[in-house]
Amino acid sequence: MIGKMEGDQKYVAVGFSNDKQMGDDSVIACIYDEDKGTTAVHQYYNSEDPLTSGQIGSSGLVKEGATYANSTIWCRFTRTITSSDAKMMKPLNNEYHILFAKGPVASGAVGKHGFDYYGGPAVSPQRTNLIKTDNIGGRASYPLVKAHGILMILAWVLTSSIAIILLTFCCFISGILMILAWVLTSSIAIIFARYFKPMWPNDRLCGERVWFANHRTLQINTLILTIIAFILIFIEVMGYSNMDSPGFAVAHPIIGIIVTILCVLNPIMALFRCHPEDDYRPIFNWFHWIVGTVAHILATINIFFGMNLAKSGVPWWVTWVMLIWVLIQFITEITLEIHQCCVHKRNKDKREQWEMQKRTDPRAEKVPEPEPSGRRFKSTMLAIYITLTVILVIIMVIAIAVS
Repeated sequence: MIGKMEGDQKYVAVGFSNDKQMGDDSVIACIYDEDKGTTAVHQYYNSEDPLTSGQIGSSGLVKEGATYANSTIWCRFTRTITSSDAKMMKPLNNEYHILFAKGPVASGAVGKHGFDYYGGPAVSPQRTNLIKTDNIGGRASYPLVKAHGILMILAWVLTSSIAIILLTFCCFISGILMILAWVLTSSIAIIFARYFKPMWPNDRLCGERVWFANHRTLQINTLILTIIAFILIFIEVMGYSNMDSPGFAVAHPIIGIIVTILCVLNPIMALFRCHPEDDYRPIFNWFHWIVGTVAHILATINIFFGMNLAKSGVPWWVTWVMLIWVLIQFITEITLEIHQCCVHKRNKDKREQWEMQKRTDPRAEKVPEPEPSGRRFKSTMLAIYITLTVILVIIMVIAIAVS
């Protein structure tokens, strides 16, 4: 047995254990007594109770040589495979986890082993029979300890830090989240629902029509962002805020509450929507459209009010960026509305012809649904609209964050 000593280390020991933990272990240690200048080999038994642990007799152990030089301790010994005391001197023809440790020596007595980079003595990953194995490598892993460490990092470094940042900058973050929710995700979701239902008729995204999958995902993000922003601003003002700001800004908290209620109400309505062919489906469609449109308009107005609050500290020019986005939204919707009117008859004729073909020709069941007219124009408009919206949102978010 050989070991490189560091600091006050003066012994190296090997243990035989039924598990990866210390306790109920048979140990052989190579010890350098600095006071006497001698090197010896001793046997120990590590009990789960420290009071019953300690050196045991040398029966069955024969020292063949031992030296200490240049901070390196070396011992050669033999030990009988079995012993009359199988508890303290474990039979070596069984399988054990091998423990390897180093530590200090005081007055000839071994001290507590050191804790290395891995937090303790080295432990073999598997139980091993020394008689059948010449070479043992690797180090035992402790998955639960690793999981504990990962979870604590996530809890305190990630989530706790984020929570502290959120609570420290509630007002700014609330405004940023509302812009992300209503200028970005909700606006794009509305465009998909109003003007892109006929698009990509033969494609599916997560098992749903492309327009619906995008609309639903974006509106879920809108809901989450709005609720977080709503909670943060209530934390910031410690309840309902009685605004003392001049002008229309006094309506900001009232409109914010209304928007949040409508934002929560609309997806709840959607969960209980009837079948598309049901007689009551048009009623749902109108209510869903009205609630969504009112929420979107009120949220946009409220963002303008929020930008004029003294506490927000938003630069005056950000209001003009918001106005540019409103203009882009208006132009996009008007353009797509006009375009939809222009191609409505052609798309209607295409669909009627396709449905007629399906009814009259059994082989037409596998004929794909016809692509709508004007799809290139609409795809181009969508790409331009999303690009401009993202750019303007980034500008506003950065301006609010650094203000």
